[in-house]
Amino acid sequence: QGQGKSDRYLPNPQKQHATSFDQDVADLHLFITTQLPQNGAPLIMLGHSMGGNVGLRYLRRHPGVFAGAALSAPMLGINDRLLLFLPGSLRLSVTFALSALLGKHYVPDGKD
Repeated sequence: QGQGKSDRYLPNPQKQHATSFDQDVADLHLFITTQLPQNGAPLIMLGHSMGGNVGLRYLRRHPGVFAGAALSAPMLGINDRLLLFLPGSLRLSVTFALSALLGKHYVPDGKD
């Protein structure tokens, strides 16, 4: 969900929003089990950046579904050096506060 002409989480189709990667993994699993032919042909996963992140999570939760995977630059983390000086619990609080306040907005100067 949220890609191509599928349903969106927000009314503006230019904006992508997700509450967690769990939903993306569940959507991928639903697609694989309901939309792909179950003819025994091996499945190969290809993923880049955020797709690589979702792919790694899927492979961990559903081992054996794919015969192989090629992931290019999977997004495993975001450089948060600006927040590293804060203690862990405060850093987490700041992250949640920013997400709650700005989670559905564009980055500064961002637009459709």
